[in-house]
Amino acid sequence: MKKTTSPLYESLVSRRDVLHLAGKSAAFAGFVSATQTLPAAAQSAPTLRIWMGEDYVPAWNDYLPVMIQKVAAEMEINVEVELTPDNDVGRARRNTALESDTLPDIIQGTTADSARLDGLGKLHPIAAEVVERMRGTNGGWTAGIEEFVKGPTGNIFGVPFFTRPWMVHYRTDLFDKIGITTPPATLEDLMEAARAVHNPAEGIYGAGMPYGQADMDGHMVAFPWLHGGAWQNAAGELTVETEENLAGLKAYLRFFEEGLTPQDSLNWGGIGNNNAYLTGLSAIVCNTGSLFAALNRDRPDLAEVTRFGPWPSATANGSPAATTIGFCLNIAHNSPNAELAGQFIEKMLEPENMAPLLEAGSGQAMPVREELTLIDYFQNDPIVGSIVENIVPHARPLTSPGPNTPQYGELVSNNSPYFQDMLHRVLVDGMSAEESLKLFAADGDAVTAKYQ
Repeated sequence: MKKTTSPLYESLVSRRDVLHLAGKSAAFAGFVSATQTLPAAAQSAPTLRIWMGEDYVPAWNDYLPVMIQKVAAEMEINVEVELTPDNDVGRARRNTALESDTLPDIIQGTTADSARLDGLGKLHPIAAEVVERMRGTNGGWTAGIEEFVKGPTGNIFGVPFFTRPWMVHYRTDLFDKIGITTPPATLEDLMEAARAVHNPAEGIYGAGMPYGQADMDGHMVAFPWLHGGAWQNAAGELTVETEENLAGLKAYLRFFEEGLTPQDSLNWGGIGNNNAYLTGLSAIVCNTGSLFAALNRDRPDLAEVTRFGPWPSATANGSPAATTIGFCLNIAHNSPNAELAGQFIEKMLEPENMAPLLEAGSGQAMPVREELTLIDYFQNDPIVGSIVENIVPHARPLTSPGPNTPQYGELVSNNSPYFQDMLHRVLVDGMSAEESLKLFAADGDAVTAKYQ
């Protein structure tokens, strides 16, 4: 792509410029070495139960429990660590703990899911004290990050952990062959590009859009923005039935209705469009750094020809948009070790512990602490650096333009089925988009009533 239409695209680079891959830096070597000589805590020491999210990047899953054990040893306490997957099994595990009021001392979650827990009274207010203390250490928080963990009344319900931007991935080799050498300026341009390269007979689909429960935060949350709409307003009130949101829904449905995305995308899980891109099946997908990491690891040939960008606006004078998912660390409301859990989180986020973990994320996780933005990985890796510099500042929180409310968190969460139901009513049951949107609004009303 030789010419650009937006500054968001200006620093997009190819894999040949990557300076190093995750797992090969001195930071990793020192980190692992430090964990090999740590003493075990006494059995009488307090124990923290910790649930973290299992990631799609293996290096992250390898290093996260190691880092937690390191922090525990240094604090002379015990930990029970569990990585819970983002699938039906993991959701059932978390929901069972929620219903039985047996959440662990520390639980990682998206800010949307965490807002829901906060609305149900399941989170400890000590998180606000932790955030306050950390404003004065290690350069403080990155600009705007505290908004990710604020509830509708301005209360802080969790401690920021990292953010994850969604990016549209383009196969430039396929587009170059048919003379498309500039990034799409509008959503219609993107559709036209997908149509132009679409060739199922040769095993190439123009796009890889998911229509199941997973990944809706990067897709159906964003599509109303492209048309000037949103699922909630600045006051935190759900705004489902609008012309703009209907336009966003119809635009998203068109990819499937025109056959531009594989039929099995109706039921893709969290790695559905990852696999579609990695196998060369789809020419355009939207995903996070998990795909970036997998490309570097498994398909360097595709990494060479991949470019990133936000979703282009649906109108010529609009703004591009990309969802940024916030992740935070929460403390259960009934934790017997709430103060200790807060101290543990502070230590987890210290640069010596967090920097190697962010590097293990291979672009999947962006820093929330100012000092962490200065580590070599973010300063010297051109691809990750371009994400930090050009996509992160322009991406929108999941809740944009409103606050974190429990009803919004439940409605749009990947742990909820409402987006999938809305899409399937049209694509499987033959309902009109207008009627399905009306039922989605009714779902929103029912969810809102739960928290009143």
